[in-house]
Amino acid sequence: MKFVITDQAYRQDPKVDPILVHGTIRANAWLRELLVGEVKTVREIAVREKLHERYVRRLLELAFLAPDITEAILDGRQPEDLLLEDLVMGEKLPTDWSQQRKLLHII
Repeated sequence: MKFVITDQAYRQDPKVDPILVHGTIRANAWLRELLVGEVKTVREIAVREKLHERYVRRLLELAFLAPDITEAILDGRQPEDLLLEDLVMGEKLPTDWSQQRKLLHII
């Protein structure tokens, strides 16, 4: 049986999710490459990484997470049920940080 406390903003017992951390780091690295001109398009990243362009676009959204959410992910304090697959395959992440916190149950 798994007991999850949903009214807490972050996990009390940090547990780093390496897949979520890797996705977050990749998204930020790709955004930097686009901003500094190392790559010109998302398609270029997708071809290089051998990934579907839509997946790369969705993963790139993680580069726009609220800083405290990103920090929680890197520290392993994200909600226990927050998975990379859900972020990439689920509904589009809002750009508003307060809406992100509500959607991801980090209030």
